[in-house]
Amino acid sequence: MKKETLKITLFIAGLLLIQAFISDLSMPPEIKNFRKYLKNGVDCLYFCDSVMRFYTRGDTGKKPIIDLIKDSKPGFTIEAVDHPAYNLDIYYSYCRAILDSKKRPKAVIIPVSLYSLSAEWLRPSYKFELEQAALQSSSILNRLFYRNIAALKKKPITTAQFLDTPVYLGDIIAGKVRDFDNKSFEKYSDDNFRKKIISRYMYYADENNPKIQSLEKIMDIMKDSGVIMVFYIPPVDYETCGDFYGPEFLKTVDRNIAFVAGKVRAGGCEFLDYSRLLKKDSFAWKETFYVNEHLDYKGRSGIAAALAADMGRIFTEKKINPAGCRKK
Repeated sequence: MKKETLKITLFIAGLLLIQAFISDLSMPPEIKNFRKYLKNGVDCLYFCDSVMRFYTRGDTGKKPIIDLIKDSKPGFTIEAVDHPAYNLDIYYSYCRAILDSKKRPKAVIIPVSLYSLSAEWLRPSYKFELEQAALQSSSILNRLFYRNIAALKKKPITTAQFLDTPVYLGDIIAGKVRDFDNKSFEKYSDDNFRKKIISRYMYYADENNPKIQSLEKIMDIMKDSGVIMVFYIPPVDYETCGDFYGPEFLKTVDRNIAFVAGKVRAGGCEFLDYSRLLKKDSFAWKETFYVNEHLDYKGRSGIAAALAADMGRIFTEKKINPAGCRKK
């Protein structure tokens, strides 16, 4: 009987070891880096989406924004945790994990992409269920079984539900996602370009927007964390869209920026508006036909310089001496 019990115990232990090996091996690299940066005591943690590293074939440089900030020797240590399609939902999970960490950064930078507030970013693949499960806890049990937890969770939205999501022009329904995201858009036309501007930027941001709700949750949990929360509006190709769509584009974008700014400032956080920081020749969306917030090397350099300067100013105003400024 004792031998059988020992065999069963050893078998279970072996299974757990295999599970641990598989879980660690398949842990998303962004989360591994995130935990490493916290452990190393980084001053500033910068979350971002594909804008961080995107470059075109003819770009004059390939360095991501984070490397360009580091190259400027800003006087503080900074690391980036980024992935295409990252958004305020997953940033909330990361911020919750920061609170569970023994070491916290002095500041966290989070972009509030106006494009990411649109219906297009409700896409099921943009939910990052696996990453959210992995970030839920740093306990051994969660690290062992986060994949199982993610698999068991009910999907927040199906593809059919996503395609039936309303797309708004102001506060009026202009159609469904399927009307603005289908095979007909594989061929460029001015009408398709206009439709993409509508689906990506012409909504009115409000309290019911899921990403705005995630923004508020981030500010709420980080309120007494001792971490400076910095939110910024990434550059928008306002020249191209304004010329193409007309003055209503700028009016709507400015309205949405004011709405986000009001939320962030009411939450006691830092707000930076870079929406009109760059001219149209700094954007890199031309190869994909339709406007987005991807930047070329000139644009990435511009946002890097602005962030380095503003973060230095914020640390000075808060009278915080980052590790990067300390004498060794």
